Amino acid sequence: MAMIRIEVENFGPVARARVELKPLTVFIGPNNTGKSYLATLIYAISRAASERAPSSEGMVYLRGGDSSADYVFAHLGSLFPMPRPLPFDGRTANSLQRWLPANWRDIIGRPKSARRLDIPFDSLPKRMVDAVGSYVEEYLDMFTKYFDREIKRCYGARLGDLVCKLSDRKEFSVFVEQEKPQLKLRFDSAGRTLKLSNKEFSLRGTTIRSLLPRQPRVSRLVSAGGEAGAISSETILKAMAAAITMDSPLEFMDMLATRAFYLPAARSGILQGQKALAGW
Repeated sequence: MAMIRIEVENFGPVARARVELKPLTVFIGPNNTGKSYLATLIYAISRAASERAPSSEGMVYLRGGDSSADYVFAHLGSLFPMPRPLPFDGRTANSLQRWLPANWRDIIGRPKSARRLDIPFDSLPKRMVDAVGSYVEEYLDMFTKYFDREIKRCYGARLGDLVCKLSDRKEFSVFVEQEKPQLKLRFDSAGRTLKLSNKEFSLRGTTIRSLLPRQPRVSRLVSAGGEAGAISSETILKAMAAAITMDSPLEFMDMLATRAFYLPAARSGILQGQKALAGW
């Protein structure tokens, strides 16, 4: 399992702490030392990471001709804001062509499992790497909003109420670090909202798991009585580029979004935890 490290400063009763998460992480210590604070924080991170960016599975549709893929490519930014248009040129097409199965026309109508694509990130051209980076940055800003909401929901408190009372600082900090894909985030409480103060990430050496876009029923894509024409290879390559870009944030969030359970040690908590695990 890849390492995930959570670090906090000035958070509740905890002046400073660092935790490396394992499949089972146990906090042991005296009462009122911050065990529940840290466990709840980890749960909030997991919940926030489970709020996914729009994926290609639900948004990339194909129909006859190239207009559908052009539309998806041009308007992807309006569905999930991006700082720049998605690039598509001959170099991008050539780099993706090697990963396009020869029988793709048969595959696009099949179930999800049959359409899986594993694209080495290092094989992508620079323009597409830049587009992926921009999309991930936009998603991390959105993740910050999810995290802010989950902290307030889980603790039932304002951010200012979670600052260590014994410190001169008026804010707390949370650091999240993941080994692979490489991800380093720093969050600071800033007044009423959580601020993403630093973000470092890299997909180098990893594989992006994406899907060949599906071809849904014609009735969902064209007007009544219309007919779908042939789908060109340029159309499918454009849709692949959009799908890979859209699916890139999932590579960072999959590990953080692993289902988490917080099981307190009190007798009633053990019984509740047993029910939770039995029903999982």
